[in-house]
Amino acid sequence: MADPNKVANQDGPFRSNDVDVETHYLAKGYELRPFDHTEVEPTGRLKVLSIVPLLEGSAEPRFLGRWDEGAQHLDFDRVDVSGHVQKGLAFSGHHSTPLSGRRFAVELATVERGLIFRGLVTIALGIRKRLVDQLQLSDSLAPKFIPKPGIGP
Repeated sequence: MADPNKVANQDGPFRSNDVDVETHYLAKGYELRPFDHTEVEPTGRLKVLSIVPLLEGSAEPRFLGRWDEGAQHLDFDRVDVSGHVQKGLAFSGHHSTPLSGRRFAVELATVERGLIFRGLVTIALGIRKRLVDQLQLSDSLAPKFIPKPGIGP
């Protein structure tokens, strides 16, 4: 797990400002939930898009799209009802296909359910850059004698 203090103070994406989804296919009984204006979690996870069954308690597969800062693209994980990642459950589409900027082609499918979502996702991220609050000035002085008029040789 990431250090919450480090996450809170690091430079880079810290919020999903806008999430635009162009849906080409969405399986019956599913809905899209974009995470517009959502802050990065203390763990470092930045949620972008959730693809979930309409019925809250359904056992159907659920997916969470998140920003992967290291790879600079959108990744999807299979999650449970509480949003916890379910490792070991097979599905295709973990890595989206980058198109241009922060626009990605996404296709999610499972063996048991088949195709669940196909579309394009565009993300506008809030980027934080902290400035160092230290200022260093340097100067040098050289003494110079200026005689007063009427005094001196």
